[in-house]
Amino acid sequence: MIRGLQRFAVSMAIGILGSGEFVTVQRKHSLRAGAQVPGALVFREEAAADDVTFHLGLSGLRGRLPLGCRLEIQGEVYTVSEEAKADDATGDIAVRVTEPLMAGAAVLDGATLVRLYGEQRLQAMRAGDTEGEAELQGTGLERLAVLAEGALWTPARGDFALYAGRSRYIHEVRAIGSTANPVGWRLFAGDNQP
Repeated sequence: MIRGLQRFAVSMAIGILGSGEFVTVQRKHSLRAGAQVPGALVFREEAAADDVTFHLGLSGLRGRLPLGCRLEIQGEVYTVSEEAKADDATGDIAVRVTEPLMAGAAVLDGATLVRLYGEQRLQAMRAGDTEGEAELQGTGLERLAVLAEGALWTPARGDFALYAGRSRYIHEVRAIGSTANPVGWRLFAGDNQP
């Protein structure tokens, strides 16, 4: 109830109108093994059927695997259910998935990365305010606004915004409403990598 009232108050204050359109925000993995982008990871310990958390790795592995990436293990595809960070010292990464491993997956084979990004689909808004417009002059960036409702994570610099048939890099994110509990975000996005 309070969240709904907060959303209504903010929308009235800055003139947000539901547009009926969506922005897909993608976060790509940042895993590297040395200078290479790995296509597969190996099990560091035997995984049992029904496990939802298991340890994968490679020598020299570093970086992150975001929520929503997909792994194929023994012909079954599993979705990563929370962001995982590789331990720089060991090259291990503890991965949690949405579904328990199937029987037969409990082998020391590997996990192939079949979707290298997580994504979320957020309701687009039309913001009637002019915040940030003066700063956009001559930058090649444009401003998008999205609702926070249903968001799996807060969009961040370096994520991608897919909207109107184009993919753009997000350069900056500003909360709409309170920073701690935003109603939505303004995304400043462009064609060039930040």
